Parts: sequence; C-alpha cells; structure tokens
Amino acid sequence: MLIKSFAITLLMLLITGCSQQPEPETQVSEEVTENPVKAVEAQYIEANKKVITATVKYIDLEGGFYGLVTDDGERYLPTNLAAEFQTDGTVLMFKTIAVNDVATIQQWGTLVELYEVKAKQIAEDSEI
Repeated sequence: MLIKSFAITLLMLLITGCSQQPEPETQVSEEVTENPVKAVEAQYIEANKKVITATVKYIDLEGGFYGLVTDDGERYLPTNLAAEFQTDGTVLMFKTIAVNDVATIQQWGTLVELYEVKAKQIAEDSEI
C-alpha cells in the first residue's frame, strides 16, 4: 500500500512538473540595454506628470519672468516655457513634472518642466 501511494504521488509530481509552461522571454527595448538610466528617468517622468491648465502671467520681480497661475491660485515657474507662449494672459494646458534639484533667484511658485504644451486661449496682444 505504501509503495502504491508513493508511486501515485511520484506520478502526480511528474505530471504537474511537465505541464508547467515555460516563462515567455521578456523583451527589453534597445534604449534600456543601451542606457538604463535614461529609460528609468523616462518612466519616472511619465509616471509623475500632472495635467494642468494655467494662465501665463508676467511677474515683475527679480528682473521679470513668466509664471503660470491656475484658477485655484497655484503658481508654477516653468523652466522651458516656449517664446511663443510668453504673452501675459495666454491660457495653456500642459503636462508637467516638478524640478526638485534646482534653485532659482525668483523664489516664486513651484519650479516645473513642461511637456505637451497646448494653447487653449491666446492673449489678444500676442503675435502668434
């Protein structure tokens, strides 16, 4: 009886072991193999982007600069606001990520980098 139980158990282990599917090969992009730091950075940026709508405001402080102010009063200081959007009163919709490792002389708002900027409303005195 003991031999029969052992044989059945051994047979079941062999059957379940053979029925397991091999794990599919994971495809790794060329960018990851060439520069894994860049790939991780891109994933971080994509995961942490926020979509925001804000109005461009010229701030006459520390030599003057353009900031972005949301309807609820949040202030953003863009590091890369394109010249075509640097008109007081232009309303923009954009994705952004906070820049935490840089200090500025403006000390105004949250320092951000803009992505996928779209003008919702161009100010009247704009040259666009």
